[in-house]
Amino acid sequence: MLHFKIFFNGSDNPAKINQSDDKKIKRNKMKVYAVAGNPISHSKSPVMMNHVMKSLKMKALYTRLLASNVEDIALLAEDIPLAGLNITSPFKKDILQLARSTDLIVQSMGVANMLVRDKNGLFSAQNTDVKGVRDAVAHLFTEPTLPPDEFGEIPETAVKKVLILGSGGAAPAAIKALEPFHCEIFLSGRNIEKTRELAGKTGVKTEIFTQIPNNIGEFSLIINTIPVRIPLFGLFSFLPEQH
Repeated sequence: MLHFKIFFNGSDNPAKINQSDDKKIKRNKMKVYAVAGNPISHSKSPVMMNHVMKSLKMKALYTRLLASNVEDIALLAEDIPLAGLNITSPFKKDILQLARSTDLIVQSMGVANMLVRDKNGLFSAQNTDVKGVRDAVAHLFTEPTLPPDEFGEIPETAVKKVLILGSGGAAPAAIKALEPFHCEIFLSGRNIEKTRELAGKTGVKTEIFTQIPNNIGEFSLIINTIPVRIPLFGLFSFLPEQH
């Protein structure tokens, strides 16, 4: 039995694909994409992606998939079928079970945030989190007019100490993204054992939440990888509630 919910058109009301939807997809030869996670109703990806697809006049639909496990995702991916998937918490590691091939970043980190189906119908696992974080940090400390793939000259003292919040699937990507900056990285997570395990694998220093307020001013950058559903103001006393 499948344990999943599909959210159409950015709605918070879940609904399984019915016969009418299925006919519409097949009649218009639409490609269907989704973002999968648990929870997932908070995701704004469908709003953004459907807008882009409409602007590009693509025959495509982008939705959200709430799944209990990777097996559910696999069954649904073949049932619709899905042309591609974005992956979020908590499936970034387990989703590799569905991939026939992986890019170099996925191979080095063991996590993926995207599955792309090739012409043979097989999924390739990719990780764009690293590039996303790296480009964002580069543009913070270089001229904003630089092309996305060019970092320019990074001042030696610009990115000196970085604090990464969280130790889940997005944290390794943030650590990997910071490699070109040669900065000192500190890792802070709610699960101390998991945080220390990640720190041991990557060589970064470890902090715990209760220590952060004491030295928060020392960091030139803070990267939050904690799921959006977790209220940061409940974890960090130095953050006002509206953040």
